[in-house]
Amino acid sequence: MESKAAKARRAGLRGISAAALAVALVAPAGSAAATAPKEPAGGTELQEKLDILKRANPGARQLDSHTIKLRNGVIARVTLASGASAEDWPPSCGHGYLCLFSGVLGTGSRLDLFRCGFVNIGWDYGWSDKLRSLVDRQTSGTRSSFFNWNGAAWEWLGDVTAPYQYQNVPTPLWYTDGIKVC
Repeated sequence: MESKAAKARRAGLRGISAAALAVALVAPAGSAAATAPKEPAGGTELQEKLDILKRANPGARQLDSHTIKLRNGVIARVTLASGASAEDWPPSCGHGYLCLFSGVLGTGSRLDLFRCGFVNIGWDYGWSDKLRSLVDRQTSGTRSSFFNWNGAAWEWLGDVTAPYQYQNVPTPLWYTDGIKVC
């Protein structure tokens, strides 16, 4: 269990990192994240992942059963593992999106990010340290940066410049917990 002091330090460091990355990740209590629409009673694995992603990005609000919009404008769409196989490489990825996969060759669960801003995909969200492949279809020359949360600060892991595809991301990117999209 994390102490109040550790939580405060983490929140403060996130604020510093957010300022450095020109984003704001702080939301007042009772924000849209707390009042987002829910799926039917009983919930689903997908809804649980969306709820955790919203908690990791205060101020985020749910747009539909797969999509949230972060306070900084980033759109995040979550898709659970599908029947995609390595033969389907490269997977479709909409123009302007950074598409992330939990399995090599575009297999596993998927997280599509659209618009510029910082996204905390780690913390207690199911994507922490699970990035294995990606397709970057943002505007040519757009750079996205990948970060690991070491418990005290965000550590830079690397950059990707669009357009780009990684069938199997370099090992340092496996530890991705946050991404500055564009």
